[in-house]
Amino acid sequence: ELGGGSDAATLEQAELIHDKAKGIYRIETSRTKTGTHVSVPIRAEVAKELLAVGKLNSNPRYFFWSGNGKVKTILSDLGNDIRKVFRLVGLSEGGAHRLRDTFAVGLLSQGVPVEEVSKLLGHSSIRITERSYAPWVRARQDRLDNLVTATWANEQ
Repeated sequence: ELGGGSDAATLEQAELIHDKAKGIYRIETSRTKTGTHVSVPIRAEVAKELLAVGKLNSNPRYFFWSGNGKVKTILSDLGNDIRKVFRLVGLSEGGAHRLRDTFAVGLLSQGVPVEEVSKLLGHSSIRITERSYAPWVRARQDRLDNLVTATWANEQ
C-alpha cells in the first residue's frame, strides 16, 4: 500500500516487480514522505491492470504521471479522479488516504501484527501506526483476549 497519493501518483513502472520465484507481484519503492523502503505484494489482477495503464501513458517511466508539470498537479488530478470513483460507487467520502486506511484496517482486522502493518505502510515508527489505527489495534486485542479466555473453560 502506498502513501496518501504522491507515492501512487508518481509510481514508476520499474517499481512493479514480478517475483517469479514466489509467483507474485510486488511494489518496491521508498515512501516520498519518510524515505522508508516498502515492499508490498499485490494481486496479479492489480499488477496486470497497472501494466495495461502503463502502456497507455506517454511516459514509459511512470504508470500515471506524464513526467511533465508539477507533482502537485498530478496529485490534485488523481485525488479528484479517486473522489469521483468513490461517489460513483455511492461513497460520499473518499480519497487516496481512505484507500490506505482501508488497507491498514483490513490487515489489522485479519490479525496481521501491528509491527508488520507499520512496515507495509512505510511508517518510520510503529508508534505512528499505533496512534493512527489504535481502535483497530484494540479490536485485535479483544480477539486475543477472547482466544485466551476461551481456553479457561478447558482448564478444569
